[in-house]
Order: sequence, then structure tokens, then C-alpha cells
Amino acid sequence: GERIVDIPLDNGLYRLPMPAHVATASSGGELVMHIDELHRRLGHVGIEACRDAVQSGMVEGVWLVNTTAPAGLCKPCERAKASKKSFLKESATPRATEYSGRVHSDVWGPAQVQSIGKREYMLTLTDE
Repeated sequence: GERIVDIPLDNGLYRLPMPAHVATASSGGELVMHIDELHRRLGHVGIEACRDAVQSGMVEGVWLVNTTAPAGLCKPCERAKASKKSFLKESATPRATEYSGRVHSDVWGPAQVQSIGKREYMLTLTDE
């Protein structure tokens, strides 16, 4: 039971008195990183835009050790560019022409809260 530190309560938060994190830097005082790390830190902008931002001085204090774009896309960019196949504009089977000719159904549940009638599931029926 030895007390190591007192952490004061400040506006409902406990703030730890800690020094700011200092990143590994080159001898010139710049942050050293690969182009793909800068790509992630800038919110997955294009590799060419990252390179241009450093070269033009828009991003200061960064020294790129590898400006070659990595092969392929990073996983988040790959997922963001993924697309789903669109639905057919026309059904593969002809529409029903009579009442109750084709009925689509869906069951949803269980619901977290019961209905007034103490039910937890919902059934929908859609007639073409």
C-alpha cells in the first residue's frame, strides 16, 4: 500500500500529469516515416498527394525515408473502394399478374422490447 501518485479531479476528469509524447526524429528535428505511414496519418489520401504535400512544404517536420508507393492498396482503402453488384433492373422472373400470385415475407425479431400485445417478432407480407 504505498501511495505513488495523486491524480487531481479536474472538471469531472482525472488528468494525469504526464509529459507530451515525443516522436522519434532525425537529427534535423524532423519526424522520420515511410510514405505509407504518412498516407494513414493523413486519412488515406493518395500516395502522390502525400509526396507532394511534403515536397511543397504543406506538411512540415516530416522526412520521408521511402517515397515508393507500396504494392496494392492498404486494407482500409481496399475496403473503401469495394463495391457491391447492383440489382437487376428487371426481375429474372415475370411479375405476378393476379392477387396473391406471389407474396414475399420477412420475419424480424426478437425485439428488445415487447409490443403492447406482448409480441417480440414481426412478420411482413408483400404482395406483388
